[in-house]
Amino acid sequence: MVRSSQRQAAVVDPSGSDATSSVNADRAPVEDRKARVHRAWLLASAVVVGVVHYWIADPQAGPRIFADEIGYLADARFLAGGHAIDMSHTAFYAGGFSLLITPLSRLFASNPGHLYESVILLQTVLAGVSIVLIAFLTRWLLSTSWGVAIIGALVAGLYPAFVINTGFAWSESMLAFALLLAMSAVAWVLRTLDRDPARNRARALYVRAALAGAACAYVITIHNRTVLAMVATVVILGAALVVRRAPIASLFLGCAFIVVAAAGQVLNKHLNHVLWHGAGGVDASSNVTQLVHPHDMWLASRAAIGQYWYQFVATGGIIAIALTALVLLGLRQRRPSVVTSVRATLSSSHTTFAVMLVVEFVALLAVATVFLAKGNRADAIVYGRYLDIATPLLVALGVAWLGTRPSIRSLGVAAIVVAVSSTSWLVLHFGARLELARPYNRATTMGTLGWIDPRHGGIVLFAPTFWAVLIGLAAITVSVGAQYQQAARNLATVVLATGVAALFGWQLSFAHPALLNALAAGEADTHATVHAVEASGTKQLTLDKSITVVDRLALAYWLPKTTLVESTPAITLCTRTVSISHSVHPPSGQVSLRSGGVLYLSRGTRSCPP
Repeated sequence: MVRSSQRQAAVVDPSGSDATSSVNADRAPVEDRKARVHRAWLLASAVVVGVVHYWIADPQAGPRIFADEIGYLADARFLAGGHAIDMSHTAFYAGGFSLLITPLSRLFASNPGHLYESVILLQTVLAGVSIVLIAFLTRWLLSTSWGVAIIGALVAGLYPAFVINTGFAWSESMLAFALLLAMSAVAWVLRTLDRDPARNRARALYVRAALAGAACAYVITIHNRTVLAMVATVVILGAALVVRRAPIASLFLGCAFIVVAAAGQVLNKHLNHVLWHGAGGVDASSNVTQLVHPHDMWLASRAAIGQYWYQFVATGGIIAIALTALVLLGLRQRRPSVVTSVRATLSSSHTTFAVMLVVEFVALLAVATVFLAKGNRADAIVYGRYLDIATPLLVALGVAWLGTRPSIRSLGVAAIVVAVSSTSWLVLHFGARLELARPYNRATTMGTLGWIDPRHGGIVLFAPTFWAVLIGLAAITVSVGAQYQQAARNLATVVLATGVAALFGWQLSFAHPALLNALAAGEADTHATVHAVEASGTKQLTLDKSITVVDRLALAYWLPKTTLVESTPAITLCTRTVSISHSVHPPSGQVSLRSGGVLYLSRGTRSCPP
């Protein structure tokens, strides 16, 4: 009777309904205003990051990292219908990134300078879009406010390696964006499962699962070092779909991944055959089998620890905090048995995604370790390039997690992980100090340019470790001190984000003096050579034996309408032939034309055969 009266009163007296409607009506404009403000701040953050990336870059300089940049640009030129550049004396560079810039290569087929500038501009735009993706992923995974997510994404966008890589026409910038896009597609699938379980077999879920599989496969097409990470991602997502009673969506995911990955392999095989003449590949199986001896296992362990140390010091310890947060989130669904724990983990979208990110990081580290364990360069020990593609998202997650009021126990675990991570310095100090004291390739360790020894050119070990521990523990301390008030937590997030951004800004201040200026040292000579060849009016340039592989690649890129041929006695003496050499004095039977920087042009003096 009481329940009946209550229901009747609820129907007869509409005042409660009117009050609720009034509250909702008042709340809607407020929510709309907040949404507009968040969108404006997110857009402003993306623009700021894009401006910083373009400001650090020097697109007018043209390709500076040989032969990497020329390899990707050569792929794009061939795919756009241009002539094939002979890349047989270099390593192979996959065509996934080149496929994206093929329209630009076709548009600027006769103007290599504008092509390079357009590629850098495209990567700047993608960097800005990456900030949007990072903010969305951070907010969804950590269930944090838009303000905290945007702050974390903005700081992540200033990560030095992420910024500097935008200024080069190689795969790293696109690979970082493609990885974020793939993870966003994965999150899209998981969010679909959360929103409406009844739609698990709907067409929309199938399409989204297929797009996620295709996105993961495209990442592999850009660079095969991601194959283990992407396979693991697809397997984990597929298992989650099966556990959550969407097996058909899992089938769409797997089929799309296999089809796109296979198409990418066909593309890369064709490019390798045409441009590299079947050479330039890496035998991954031999790299694995060589690590069976104790000494080789030590080299592999040292490379793994060195690469993690690089990530630790380049991010001021934030990478350790981020990984700790993800592991704790992944362990949230623990159960008494392993089987039930795995099933519970896969049943939660957030824990599933957290596990994916940790597995991806470990997979990238494992592949990098195998490839670099026996590297003959000093930078192979602390190689940052292979892991830097995943770092921006982890930086955002680390910064944002500290602003989400984690428990004191969780912060204590993070502090322990930061302290333990600092011990990686001991391995490098006692096991690689002499190698790292020598000058090395700084283009692979862009996150530590401020820690270069000015006297010897090697990398400093203790100082960056000390500062990483100090910054990491200070960030945790700030988070502990802001546990109980929302305003204090917001202020703490701004403070720790400012500290990390200051570290990144300090590192970026060394971008030009420590790296970019040296890479662009031959820019003037290259442009002088190109102008000299164009002024000669020749359509065929004969290469003297003194011309190096780097010289030939630069000439092939900057002179798309000129045919390069090897020098022979019959050709070099012909009056129609223009030769290029490092020698100031022309060969016998030729006369000097003009110098092109450090290269010199000459023309034959005899009549040419018909």
